[in-house]
Amino acid sequence: MIDRPNSDTVYLNCPRCGLSIRRRIEWLTVEYCPRCIGRARIPVGLFTSNRPAGERQGHRLAARSPRRDEARARARAR
Repeated sequence: MIDRPNSDTVYLNCPRCGLSIRRRIEWLTVEYCPRCIGRARIPVGLFTSNRPAGERQGHRLAARSPRRDEARARARAR
């Protein structure tokens, strides 16, 4: 059986990549998304929510652009 966190659990969500981090200790919070910093070297501020990014209604992760994917493929081929 999967344990569901209680309703007062706070999640830190990234609007760019969709990463959700459950905040366990209030004073130990992350201000910027570690995934975006590590992969793209872009500091993206996290926002708080009562639900993780994947469970929020109407949430859509940042759409991947076909042009961006093609540009990355060309850059890798060089």
